[in-house]
Amino acid sequence: GVKVPQFSFSRLSGADPMLGVDMLSTGEVAGYGPNKFEAYLKAIMSSGFKMPNNNVLISIGTYTEKQEFLPSVRMLNS
Repeated sequence: GVKVPQFSFSRLSGADPMLGVDMLSTGEVAGYGPNKFEAYLKAIMSSGFKMPNNNVLISIGTYTEKQEFLPSVRMLNS
C-alpha cells in the first residue's frame, strides 16, 4: 500500500494555495493494489486529485518503474 497527501485548500479559509518547503497537507489517503502503481493510482484518485490542464511532472523510481507507471498516468489523464 501507499499513502498520498490530501489537500483541502477549498475548505480552509485564507489558506495559501502555494506550498512552500513544508508541503502542508490536511490528511492522507491510503491506496492498496496488486502493485505499487495501481495502489498509487487508487490513492491519488481517492484524494480528489484532478489532473491539471497544463503540463505536469510525476516522477517515481527508476526508468523502468517510470515505464511501468505510464499506463496508470494515462488512466489519470482520461
